[in-house]
Amino acid sequence: MISSEQQIKNLFAELDSFLASPAKIYLIGGAALMLSRLKSFTKDLDIIVKTQEEYRVFEQAVRKAGFKETALTFGIEKLTVQLAVERADIRLDLFLDKVCGKMGLSHSMISRARPVFSGKNLAVLSCANEDIFVFKTITVREGDKDDCKELIKYGLDWKIIIQEIRLQVKEGNPLWISWINERLQELADEGFNIPILEETTKESMKYLEDYHNQQIKKKH
Repeated sequence: MISSEQQIKNLFAELDSFLASPAKIYLIGGAALMLSRLKSFTKDLDIIVKTQEEYRVFEQAVRKAGFKETALTFGIEKLTVQLAVERADIRLDLFLDKVCGKMGLSHSMISRARPVFSGKNLAVLSCANEDIFVFKTITVREGDKDDCKELIKYGLDWKIIIQEIRLQVKEGNPLWISWINERLQELADEGFNIPILEETTKESMKYLEDYHNQQIKKKH
């Protein structure tokens, strides 16, 4: 269990000491929310590394720091995690560029990320709340929907969110719009105001209609 910002930064400093060359990593989960004061603890750190080379050197540093591979927890197996490692009560889930095999760290996400640690070789950036929200709308892990609720309470730029959703759907898998819309509908059913719900519902229905028509054509 990670229960303080200092614990996170101490870990980054330790990993920095083991890095053989520069690497930049992005936080997309609970640790990012902790650094934004939206969460008091987290079970793990979700980390995206953009390039294969940076992933290689970061993975080496993680292993030198004593982290060992561990079994995937419920929900995380659906995210196409590259590597899950653990040491004592700290767990890292590492992703190479993409989450769920499709939803990637886009250029717009990178432009919105803010620096939270800078060492000799390690640079750590935290993704914007809006982008963390987008990632969490497609996950099924315990607690992800609760994180979405906290983000909504804090305040989100829904224009950024709908733009990012559309970008991810366009560059990834059109099926995502239905999954995302389902999560947004669940949040709305629990009383949360989702300003983009009408748009995502319309786009989800269009995807399902197009898919249905394609299946009919295949049969003929």
